[in-house]
Parts: sequence; structure tokens; C-alpha cells
Amino acid sequence: MKKLILIATIAVAAAFAANAQSFEKISEILDSEEVNLAQISYMAGTCGFNLPENSNYTTAFEEMKRRRFFKQDAKESDKATLAQASYVFMKAAKMDGGLMYKITDSKRYAFKELKARGVIPQTAEASLPLSGHDAINLLNSCISEAK
Repeated sequence: MKKLILIATIAVAAAFAANAQSFEKISEILDSEEVNLAQISYMAGTCGFNLPENSNYTTAFEEMKRRRFFKQDAKESDKATLAQASYVFMKAAKMDGGLMYKITDSKRYAFKELKARGVIPQTAEASLPLSGHDAINLLNSCISEAK
């Protein structure tokens, strides 16, 4: 009986430790004035690409790079643009896009698709950096639009 209680206690402690790490990352992302490629990779990876929540930014970034979401010379610390985040988050949410998005499968048309749907303001520019708060809102909007 003592062994069972000990095993259960260890399992619960491990679960809390894993959640604490993901909460820590989300808090860090929310506090960011400008998110980087590693942060949007983590958000998209844990949301839509079955990346474990206790993964680190490097693992998430390398996975997104392997999937060719970023150029091969991209760095984790590079600031994410609105167009890059639009593309990665649309893929993570498994959103359907318009004809040009389907033909080209590009950041440009992912950005334009989200503008057309009203997720992104019409006055926004593709090259703009985005804050952590805006990145999380954009991902949530993509998930909502995909349903």
C-alpha cells in the first residue's frame, strides 16, 4: 500500500512539474514585447503538432524548421513577423485557406487569408513584429476560425 501511495505521489508531482514548465513558458511569451521564432514554434507545436508541453523552445523551433516553416538560415532568436506567425498558426490550427493560399502555401497568403477573415486588422502590415499577447490572441483566433 505504501508503494502505491509513493508511486501516485511521484506521478502527481511529475504532472505538476510539467504543467509548471508550460505555464512558465506561456507567461514568458505573454510578457514578450516581440515574440521570436522559437516562441511561436512552441505555441504552434504544442497546439497543433503534438509536441509535448514540456518541450523546450529549441526542440519546437527545430521541429518547425524541419517542417520547412522557416528558412534554413533562420535563428531561434529572430523576431517573428505577423506573416510568419499567421502561416505557422494556420498550419497548427489546420485551417483551410483560399485558392491562392492552397496553390502557393505561403506566408503571404496566410496573412492575406487572416486579413480577409477579419482576424487581422486591414491596416496591419505583414512585416510587423507582434507582442506575446497578440501572438496568443492570433493563435486562439486561428483555432476558433478552424472549427
